[in-house]
Amino acid sequence: MNILYVCHGPLPSPHTDTEQLLQTVTHLAGARIAVDLVFPSSPGEWRPISVRRGEIAAFYGFSAGIFEQGLRLLEVPLPSWLTGNGRKGVFSLRAAQFALGRKYDLVYARDLFPTWACLMAGLRVGFETYRVDINTRRGFLPWRM
Repeated sequence: MNILYVCHGPLPSPHTDTEQLLQTVTHLAGARIAVDLVFPSSPGEWRPISVRRGEIAAFYGFSAGIFEQGLRLLEVPLPSWLTGNGRKGVFSLRAAQFALGRKYDLVYARDLFPTWACLMAGLRVGFETYRVDINTRRGFLPWRM
């Protein structure tokens, strides 16, 4: 199986969702599932992916050897002037565009922007959420259809 996992924020990050995300992708890679983790660059902080691997492994406390077992990092460079939801939107469109050119069995996302972009591109998407109110709030009605 070949999975593209979309992370909407730069890595490493102190946010809890990235800790959960990295736990998920490292366990998938440890089970010999090929996982490409795509994430946006930090504004003005692009570094070679080999440096990012070391930073991410050290920050989250796992062995850098996981990158040899099937986890691949893909950092999408974005202009530093692009911020907020505009940055998330542009990144989501670029992630969907990237996925279209590859043979992924599944695009996995935890955010609505990339989920929507990938669905509109005709890709198979797994959407994970921690929200308990996704089945009751009107704003999430389109995701229940």
